[in-house]
Amino acid sequence: MPKTVKILPDEIKRLSLAMTPFVVQAFRHLHQFPELSHHEHKTADYICETLDALKIPYRRHIGGEGIAATLKCSEPSAKTIALRAEFDALPITEQSDLPYASQNEGIMHACGHDAHTATLLGILKVLLSLKDKLRGTILFVFQPAEEQDPSGAMLMLNDNLFAETPPDVILAQHSSADHKVGDIAISSGQVMASADEVHVTIHGHGGHGAQPHLVNDTVLCAAQTLVSLQQVVARLCSPFSPSVLTFGNLHANGATNVIPSSVTLDGSFRAMDESWRREGLCHIRDIINNTAQAYGCNAEITMSEHGYPSVFNHPELTENIQNHLKNYLGAEHVVPMPPKMTAEDFGFFSQKYNSCFFRFGVRGVNNPNCGSQHSPTFQIDEECFPTAIGGLTYATVSLLNES
Repeated sequence: MPKTVKILPDEIKRLSLAMTPFVVQAFRHLHQFPELSHHEHKTADYICETLDALKIPYRRHIGGEGIAATLKCSEPSAKTIALRAEFDALPITEQSDLPYASQNEGIMHACGHDAHTATLLGILKVLLSLKDKLRGTILFVFQPAEEQDPSGAMLMLNDNLFAETPPDVILAQHSSADHKVGDIAISSGQVMASADEVHVTIHGHGGHGAQPHLVNDTVLCAAQTLVSLQQVVARLCSPFSPSVLTFGNLHANGATNVIPSSVTLDGSFRAMDESWRREGLCHIRDIINNTAQAYGCNAEITMSEHGYPSVFNHPELTENIQNHLKNYLGAEHVVPMPPKMTAEDFGFFSQKYNSCFFRFGVRGVNNPNCGSQHSPTFQIDEECFPTAIGGLTYATVSLLNES
């Protein structure tokens, strides 16, 4: 058995096209029966039933409903590559006339996790058929709870996901409504932001609005807190470090003549730089406490205990994968992936291992108005699957068989 076996793009394209009906079937099933974060029991059952049919060894209930399957090729210790897909859905009511629309009321795969999981199952089958031509070990990570803290990625890592076989690299791909079918978007460095929730309750002595001198005005304090917090990004953060602090909820249960005894604020802090992220969270806490004190109030602050880190694509690894994808798809179909201030718990993996996270386009002729992700009209053009299967498969076999 030679140390490396050349696997040509045409072979992967043929296998990916042949695997597409299986992936479409799996995708439609998962789309019909979405489950929320930390409640994905039947979804995990479905994945395990598929793995059982393939006689692939796996571990279940890692950090909850997490699953890790292992495929050992020739020379299994040569290199280990992990491939990750998540499988939770969102609390959204689907608005579509698809024959495979969600059957679980108020729950929808509105981000593409159904497509990610179905694709990874298809990739596993393709790589299983090629195992005698490959060197190394491939780990298939099926992850729950990407959408909700506590993160499934963090829980799986804390539950010794890679205790037996730490990966040399870990890869993941994500559907993208911003890109057309047939394209893959990829870039190195910081590609997604961290995310930390900030929940604040301003407490004071409420009372009659006509006697403000006898109360602590919690509403005014909350308003000034919001204004003061704007300096976190505008003045305390370097203009060369992307960061966002947004409060989308302010609740003061008073009336025209009633100043309430408490007001709540809920927001999100996002950053690309982990050092600034830690510093920014300290500034947020200090500003809230100091503003409350200035108004004779006190602040109760709750921040995410385990907020999501930023996603970092290892430059050398990403450039290598980018070149393999260009060889597979053609350079015109491999496009830059602009950084986003949205978050992904793949950041927990990228903080520990050499990682690469990229996107495959799902906007096509069958869904020109596919809707944005996390919206009730989001819809994937199933013509995306040959590219989604083949791109990640070809990147994997190319990395495994590099000398």
